[in-house]
Amino acid sequence: MKLLKLILITLLIGSTTYTNAQETPPPPKPLIIEVVEDKDESLDTQTYEQRINNATRLYQKGKYTEAASEYEKAFKLKEGNFRDYYNAACLWSLAGNTTKSLKNLNISADKGLNMVEHLKNDTDLSKLHGTAEWKMILKKVQQNLKEYQKYYNDDGELKREVIAKDKLANWVNDFGLQRLIEEAENNSAVAQRRLARYYTFIDKNDKKKVKWLKEAADSFDYTALNNLAFAYNKGTGVETDKNEAAIYYTKGACVAPYGKTNCFWAMRDFFGLEVASNLKMETMISLVNNDMTALILDDYTLGNLLYNLASYYEDGLASDYPKDISKAKYYYKKSAKYKNEYAKKKLAELD
Repeated sequence: MKLLKLILITLLIGSTTYTNAQETPPPPKPLIIEVVEDKDESLDTQTYEQRINNATRLYQKGKYTEAASEYEKAFKLKEGNFRDYYNAACLWSLAGNTTKSLKNLNISADKGLNMVEHLKNDTDLSKLHGTAEWKMILKKVQQNLKEYQKYYNDDGELKREVIAKDKLANWVNDFGLQRLIEEAENNSAVAQRRLARYYTFIDKNDKKKVKWLKEAADSFDYTALNNLAFAYNKGTGVETDKNEAAIYYTKGACVAPYGKTNCFWAMRDFFGLEVASNLKMETMISLVNNDMTALILDDYTLGNLLYNLASYYEDGLASDYPKDISKAKYYYKKSAKYKNEYAKKKLAELD
């Protein structure tokens, strides 16, 4: 059974956490419980998760009917997600029960299944391909994928496009506020930052705004860092704290996308131009040399960091760090590996 997978990585650096969830989850690690016959009254006390664990072990033993039955018993305890109904469909198909397989697969599609190619190529479900219901379900899944691609990129992350504040309410209504909150709670920095904007412009609540800005800032989201620094500087939704503002402005300047200089100019106002330039350079070097940075930052942000460091070496912008074209090219190359288009153009210019 080709169970859909979720890779969940949680990293801790000081007070900073980052979680990356892109794919769909495998079944939970089995608990140490004995699978017994239905006549054993101890089964009446088993939880949803224990039933799913039972199903996993039975599947591994080739007992498909018994495994599928465990899913059915689990669903009587509570509704599952699309992954669990998909797995139940696979098991019923392997057990030779096409009717129950189609029923569970249809529920999975109704709950958001969008892996079109996975569905087409899953040999566990090959017995369903000749049915009229299969074509109907496939259309549903294709429509789910189309809807999914409106909001998510190929890596399963919310798209980064900036939404104008006069269109934000419509976007949130279209996407779904509860869905956005769930994405934010699952540590999507883009969702966290977008939710902060929602509480800034739509449902105005400074404390909630700051809460989500802090969450996004833990993942070095540039916009969140800039806005959080501004909040600390002005005392909006949080006590005024110039030191905290300076820290967040500095972090934001290090990972700012090409052409975004708001954080740096704020640093300049705090420290003066020369000190700000040297502090930014020192911080960038520290981040790049920290083995954990690549695990905290997503590829987009890491590419920005490397590009900014390269540009400082190319132009000699920090007085304490001499101009060094060889180092500039080295970091432009590293940035280009993370698909930074500006780094690719720089390399072409320098070669």
